[in-house]
Amino acid sequence: IKKEYDMGVNYSCDYEGPDGKEFTYWQGMSGLGQFVLDTEGVQTENQLVNGITGIYFINKGYAQLLWRDGIYDYHLVGKISREEIVRVAESIE
Repeated sequence: IKKEYDMGVNYSCDYEGPDGKEFTYWQGMSGLGQFVLDTEGVQTENQLVNGITGIYFINKGYAQLLWRDGIYDYHLVGKISREEIVRVAESIE
């Protein structure tokens, strides 16, 4: 963990792996706001995360994955592969 932000109902963390790849994880209570994303000119795709349908896309070289479980909203973003971002998402409890 490089940086960690606990804001009560929201949590954010910047990670750097042993290979130097970095990504950011964000989690917040569902229903307290909405995601605002720059998806202009990109194609979004559905991606399953532990049986929940999320949205995956790449924009400006950054992979992004968003999903909701009814309690929390989740967002991962980083210069990592689709396989890596899905593996990280599926490890979140």
